[in-house]
Amino acid sequence: MIIGTPSCPGTCYSISGAVTIPSSLTLNTGAPLYIGVYNENTGQVYVSQITSPTQGAGSPNSYTISNVPSGNGYGFFYIIDQNNDGLIDAGDLTNTRNKDLAALSVTGDLIGQDLAVSTANSAAQVQTGYVTCSSCTLSYSVQLEITEGNKLPVAVTLSATTGNPAYLLTPVDFSLCTSCGNDQFDYTANLPGGTPNVGDSFNFTVTYSDGSQDTGTAVNGAVTVFGSTGAIVGASDVATSLQTTAGTAPNFTWTFPANPGNYTYQFNLSQTNNCSGNSCEIWQIPGNNSNSNGFTYAQTETGATTGQITWGTDPTGGSSTPSGSLNASDDYMWTITVFDSNNNSAQSSANDNTP
Repeated sequence: MIIGTPSCPGTCYSISGAVTIPSSLTLNTGAPLYIGVYNENTGQVYVSQITSPTQGAGSPNSYTISNVPSGNGYGFFYIIDQNNDGLIDAGDLTNTRNKDLAALSVTGDLIGQDLAVSTANSAAQVQTGYVTCSSCTLSYSVQLEITEGNKLPVAVTLSATTGNPAYLLTPVDFSLCTSCGNDQFDYTANLPGGTPNVGDSFNFTVTYSDGSQDTGTAVNGAVTVFGSTGAIVGASDVATSLQTTAGTAPNFTWTFPANPGNYTYQFNLSQTNNCSGNSCEIWQIPGNNSNSNGFTYAQTETGATTGQITWGTDPTGGSSTPSGSLNASDDYMWTITVFDSNNNSAQSSANDNTP
């Protein structure tokens, strides 16, 4: 992490604005405010520090982050380190627990980049998934997530649904996700034959580590449209025409959905016979330890509507490569998953049984 005025490795710019801290929040004495940007491509973090932040709509905290290299893929964040221990832990006020930070492209000096510190104790997200493949029945799923906000959740229950989500019964107790990176509770409902509707909403009862509780509509989420389509995710949103070149080190090609630049993408290749468990996993992009959420249209396009992943190449610039060449006697399946900014997803797949 680079705080202050770092040296510039090339073409650099400044980012400036103000952070407003609502007066309803409690700030511990000596808690500093950090405002920064994180580049998911390089892993570099550039930060401005305010040692004694002020509160209230009339007292915004002005900042400037200097010598930020030009480029894309910057995430915009704030941290109020309540116990001033240099770590992000329970009780700290931050947006870094969000899956998708506000994105910035740095091509010049950026001014007016203002942020408001959230007052939410926790955050709910509803993600709708659509899956189709050559050998399966199309299906929907709804994933409900509760993530840590200004308080640490210790128990979560889906308490009520509105609209027409007859595919879920209430109440439902959620389990803690132990592999999600942040403290998070989630529940996934597969809906064979069922279709969610835009606006289906879900209310949660959330209990926190300090013994307090949010009930009713204080924590809630709803099914959203897919990207700019105005509709629930569906068949028109998947990648199509999935094909591979011949051989045991094939390339993978597909046709993007409409408006491909609006989305991010993930790729997975797995063996479907003569293996078990993790040994079936051949290649995924991005990799498990990647800083990236996925690859873009620009990173894989071969034409106005087509994309390609070349064998052994990670288009994100990361280090994800296949575990080895394919075997002509084994069967394989590969998938392309399309994600919008709300993490709704559309997945299509194809078999490769004759590498």
